[in-house]
Amino acid sequence: TITYTLGGGAAEGNSGSYTVESEPVTLKEPARNGYTFTGWTGTGIGSTPTKNVTVPISGFANHLSLTANWSAIPYTITYNDVDGATNSNPSDYTIESSFVLTAPEKDGYDFLGWTGTGIAGSTPKLDVTITSGTTGPLVFTAHWQVSDFKIRSVADLIKLRDQVSSGTWGERTAILETDLQLPVDWEGIGSGQNPFTGVFDGNNHTITYNGSDTAYQNAPLFRTNSGTIENLKITIQGVVRVNGSFGAVTVANSKGTIRNCHVAPADDTDSRIVQNNSQGTLGGVVADNSGDSSVAGKIINCSVGRSASSPLVLEREGNMFTGGVVGANTGSTLGSFPPPALIEYTTAFVNPFSNDAGIYVKFITKAEGSTPGGIAGYNTRAKIQFGKSVNIYASFKAESQMQYLGGIAGSTSTVEIIGPGPGTYVNVTCNVESSHDKVYVGGIAGSSWSISGRYIHVNPMDLSDLKSGVCDINQNTLFMEGDYIGLVGFFEYIKGPESYYDVFGSYYG
Repeated sequence: TITYTLGGGAAEGNSGSYTVESEPVTLKEPARNGYTFTGWTGTGIGSTPTKNVTVPISGFANHLSLTANWSAIPYTITYNDVDGATNSNPSDYTIESSFVLTAPEKDGYDFLGWTGTGIAGSTPKLDVTITSGTTGPLVFTAHWQVSDFKIRSVADLIKLRDQVSSGTWGERTAILETDLQLPVDWEGIGSGQNPFTGVFDGNNHTITYNGSDTAYQNAPLFRTNSGTIENLKITIQGVVRVNGSFGAVTVANSKGTIRNCHVAPADDTDSRIVQNNSQGTLGGVVADNSGDSSVAGKIINCSVGRSASSPLVLEREGNMFTGGVVGANTGSTLGSFPPPALIEYTTAFVNPFSNDAGIYVKFITKAEGSTPGGIAGYNTRAKIQFGKSVNIYASFKAESQMQYLGGIAGSTSTVEIIGPGPGTYVNVTCNVESSHDKVYVGGIAGSSWSISGRYIHVNPMDLSDLKSGVCDINQNTLFMEGDYIGLVGFFEYIKGPESYYDVFGSYYG
């Protein structure tokens, strides 16, 4: 007899017996799923596997006991979309293998899971097990999503800045997880070639500028933004001196969104931002907000100051554009909503430093031709829109003649300023100090070429007919003949609905 030990394989066609007179027959190779046959061992053969075994075995006449020997077949595993990732999973396996695929790691991404061989459906799965008994090549595809970048230190801010500068940041989200203080020599995030994109979520934390009387704060937190910056508080500690254009959040918001960002002085009452250079736009939150007919630059629910007694103080030498929230709000066209440059206050607006819907700013302007505005300095082809009653307190100290001071806007050209109405108004309070003549003061705008709007409370031309809770003029310091006080200090063209005159009082002082 011939006894076969096949180890789970099958051998068809081999005889189970023989005699010494049998014709020599070469045994057929057995087969086993997942294995390669390596040869026979046993009676008359020895311990070295031999494939070509002929029965009868020469020189041996007795019962035979033969064992089939096997080698597990290696199968390949292919992983797609793992370029740039650390993937410690094996590149092959056998039918005897049993293991769980580990999650690869890729800088800047979160691993969502695998799809591929043996995984039902198209939803990525994190727990993928290769069980013993599996055979055949396997193909798996890794799935990723851009991960949030956690900011816990100034060093993390620098990493963010470097990635934006190199063009490798993309559309990621950065989340501020602690309060931080910017160093005096900080260089802002983004550039004209590589603006910030994606989302920066301040997570309601505070970033502090710590100024001094001698050092210059070279750059704001961001230089250029084309993404979204939101939920951020900024405090000004001491005298923050700047050169060139400056906004505490960003210099330029180009077709981006700044939402729910707030700037206020620290507890130190002398805290302020001082623009020492005659050039450059200055804004409490943003220096320049701009967009075009395809994508609007939007400033939403942003504020400055803590109260009328603790406003954000903006002081400057030159006469470039200066605004409490935005220095310059400029678009390319106007006529559709949203317009190319939009400043908006929705029903959700709250100033977290004052816990009300208030904007509190003080301007100290030293050059002729200055046009500071409580919300925005210079406005063209733009809209300022209010969805709730907002209280604007704008204090002006004009240290030269020929200045145009606006409770909402310093100067306008083709601009809409729309209050929440009907029955609900934006309330503008102005406090003006000047010893110079030809200082033009408007509760809405200091000067205007073309402006339209409604539902704004300002003081009328007749100062004896001040409406309760509207424009409050400090007449003890504003005394020089030739000063103008009213809706618009100096204008060329103004329009509005039929109720416009009734709402605003006189057109100009």
